Amino acid sequence: MDQRNASCRGVTLLELLFAVVIVPLVLGIGTMTLHSSCKLATDVMESSSSVDKLREMLRRIGEDLTCSSQTGEDVNANGILDEGEDLNGNGRLEKDWAVTPTSVRFNRVLRDGTFSLPITYSLQGGRLMRSKMVAGGATETASVAGRVLAFSVLASGTQMTVSMSVGSSEAPQSSSVSVHQRN
Repeated sequence: MDQRNASCRGVTLLELLFAVVIVPLVLGIGTMTLHSSCKLATDVMESSSSVDKLREMLRRIGEDLTCSSQTGEDVNANGILDEGEDLNGNGRLEKDWAVTPTSVRFNRVLRDGTFSLPITYSLQGGRLMRSKMVAGGATETASVAGRVLAFSVLASGTQMTVSMSVGSSEAPQSSSVSVHQRN
């Protein structure tokens, strides 16, 4: 009879406490850990994507600057349009090189050896803007990037470093690219 009572006995209070309190607690901690890991993975992927986009923007700006000119059509460097210097026949001397703390202006050397009208990248109210002068003195402007915290171009001879930070001040993403100018 003792043996039958031992095999038919019910659940002890300790076993019930374990089933009701400890198991859900362990499962809850596991769920929170899994959720945190998934959120971290998503944040890392978004951050990586932001850095990739930033690098791509800087690469494009770098390509523009690689084909830029500090001297333009001013072959003899006298600052005026002399005969034979107006290669594209627009009546102006393309020598629009300027670097400020928040902008860079330049002329791009085109495939036919002539020069574009001035192109400017500038930081305006947290946006990086690209402006290009077109025929007739008009300007076409487009936003290149938003949430820009800093933009700078450091020029030393024909070597230039373009740097940019985007995002929020709590989690900025920064990158830079170095380029060599044609002349």
